[in-house]
Amino acid sequence: MKLLKTPPRTPWLLALIWCLVLSGVFIVPYQYFWGFGTVSDHFFTGADAGLPICLYWFSIFLFELEMLKGWRSYKGGDSLFAWCQKQPKYAAISNLLTVIACMASIVSLVDAIRGGMYYSAFYFTLRIYAFLLLRCSRLRYYDDDEYWLKKSSLRHRHRHQSR
Repeated sequence: MKLLKTPPRTPWLLALIWCLVLSGVFIVPYQYFWGFGTVSDHFFTGADAGLPICLYWFSIFLFELEMLKGWRSYKGGDSLFAWCQKQPKYAAISNLLTVIACMASIVSLVDAIRGGMYYSAFYFTLRIYAFLLLRCSRLRYYDDDEYWLKKSSLRHRHRHQSR
């Protein structure tokens, strides 16, 4: 099924993913601080918005930047739910972190819909898709033999220098 395959690598796709990653730094605070402060039914304080914003900046944003390292090995045409056969441990960790990031985006998506901020809902829908694309690129990065050769040669060089 073509819907479950990743799109081909294009400069526009990379630009879209970078825009999604970088715009989150502005959209998440807007949604939680200014957006919900005006549509909320209960008394709204800065602490209500501060926790999700800080969690986003110090966890999900840094995770996205780390996942972008795999973009150079992205080719497209892979399944959105592919698995890394060569390094299942790294694939499992990457999948777990991606699920956590997607769950946080789903929570934000539901909050945006409930708050009537449909542009934020569209943004978080795109982010969930971007998380899956970044996960696929990172798993292909783990499957790349050059990555593991470079990593093992650095480890080997470090062992000989420490003696």
